[in-house]
Amino acid sequence: MIEDRVNEVLTRIGAVWPSKDTSDDTYAEWARFIRPFEVKTAQRAVDSLASTCKWRPSMAEFREAYNVALGNPSGQRMLGDGVQQTIDYSDSFGSAQDDWVYCFACWGAITLEERATTPHYTEGHGMRHANCPRRGTVPTAPSHIRLQYEEKKRAR
Repeated sequence: MIEDRVNEVLTRIGAVWPSKDTSDDTYAEWARFIRPFEVKTAQRAVDSLASTCKWRPSMAEFREAYNVALGNPSGQRMLGDGVQQTIDYSDSFGSAQDDWVYCFACWGAITLEERATTPHYTEGHGMRHANCPRRGTVPTAPSHIRLQYEEKKRAR
């Protein structure tokens, strides 16, 4: 991404999530981070995050939204500096992403092992982790699943 486009994406992030921390160091770090990404896909990631994040996203959340915008949430991952890595979640969460179960508290995917041994189920909400993992350490629920949950919650 050329410098003008980097500035364009970072300006949008700043407009959607205003922040007091607008130091040159923060800006430079974000610019270095998003420079390898494609402009249109980065803009789609910002659009997606704008509708789901109440606060400014972390770099990990941005990368995750970028990967989803690429249309490849469980295959090739962009790790920055143009490096890609294949991540296979099928052993931990199941072979078909459509069958994954998400925690209603943190929206992180619940592993097959946790579902089989220590599930926490709340009537009207669904399953949740015994201890929710840190953000960015497990895949998060796609926005359409979050919206379905919110619609069901409002209907009650």
